[in-house]
Amino acid sequence: MVPTPLREDQSVDYNGLEQLINFYINEGCHGLLVLGSYGEHPYFTFEERCEIIKHATRAAEGRVPVIACVGFTGLREAESFLEKTAPMPVDAYLVVLPTYFRVEHKDCLDYYCKLGEHADRPLLYYHIPQLTGIDPSPDEMSELLHLDCIAGVKDSSMNLGSMKRVLSLKEEAGLSYFAGSGLLLLETLKRGGAGVMCTVASLVPGLVVSCYEAYLAGEFKRAGLLQNKIFEFLPVMNSFSLPAGIQKAGFKVLSKITMSAIAPRHAISKEFLRQSGFPITSMVRSPLPQITEKDKISVTNYIKTHGVKK
Repeated sequence: MVPTPLREDQSVDYNGLEQLINFYINEGCHGLLVLGSYGEHPYFTFEERCEIIKHATRAAEGRVPVIACVGFTGLREAESFLEKTAPMPVDAYLVVLPTYFRVEHKDCLDYYCKLGEHADRPLLYYHIPQLTGIDPSPDEMSELLHLDCIAGVKDSSMNLGSMKRVLSLKEEAGLSYFAGSGLLLLETLKRGGAGVMCTVASLVPGLVVSCYEAYLAGEFKRAGLLQNKIFEFLPVMNSFSLPAGIQKAGFKVLSKITMSAIAPRHAISKEFLRQSGFPITSMVRSPLPQITEKDKISVTNYIKTHGVKK
């Protein structure tokens, strides 16, 4: 999941974007998600989103697949985005449902079907009910995932019940399943999922790739140790106020219920990358919260403790 670097005036830093993309590819990432939730897609104009996708695909140079997030509050603008980016080497589109008015299931189906008519590449359903307010029932989810235009799903509910339900449909529908949290990487792979698209992979991609590859190689003990290492990054992704161990225990409890939206940590993630050696700022698009001096110090202390450097 590629963050979108910004300059101090909140304009897009395309040089920083290119450096991050090269870093992720060199660290072994098997694909890139551009303009996802941590790419701040809701806060960019239509024109900026198209430019970001153009620069990202150009930087990737076909070395790995690039998935572009499609998140608009109306069908017409989403269709226009697909048309505008059609000449670009985008491999698939991750489509999140409109998040303003709540829509009925039949309208969700219609939305994806109409986008499918405009897209000549696969669509992935972005399941993130804590932001969209849409949490399909098992029957509704089955109907959605059986649409001809849907090739996969990114499940960011961070709910184990939802994961098991969607994974049970995966084989039947012939889909690829990706979890939206690196904390669930091994759980996803054990149940037949394809992998993860997650924030922690944008911070320490080599760690997540190593865990993934260890599991596929049958090195299950090593994979388990690396998964525990991923949990150590919970303070960066969630809160510096509690030890990682306590947050890990809390996550295991919360993953059994439907989570509500959490406070955005985009600026903290960018500050982590900045202090790890990337020439980018921690700036995020307003109204997302900017980094505080307290959090800058927390990031510095975290990096010193864990020895994280580019």
